[in-house]
Amino acid sequence: GADHRRPEVGLEEKEQEAALLALLPQDALREVARLRMDGLEQAEISERLDCGLRTVERRLALVRRCWEEAFAQDTAADED
Repeated sequence: GADHRRPEVGLEEKEQEAALLALLPQDALREVARLRMDGLEQAEISERLDCGLRTVERRLALVRRCWEEAFAQDTAADED
């Protein structure tokens, strides 16, 4: 169906995605994360990037770790 969300909601989501991607230290991690946020499954990402499924799994694990560390630091800063 048609997307009936307000345009500013889509813009906010894109800004949040950009902020999350900016937290990642490597282009390879950003690319895997972007494709996953776009809704691709791990096997589809593997095929699209011409790399092994295990590589995609490892990169997504690193993405999660980077984001967890960033949010842990952010939460700790909020508590000060």
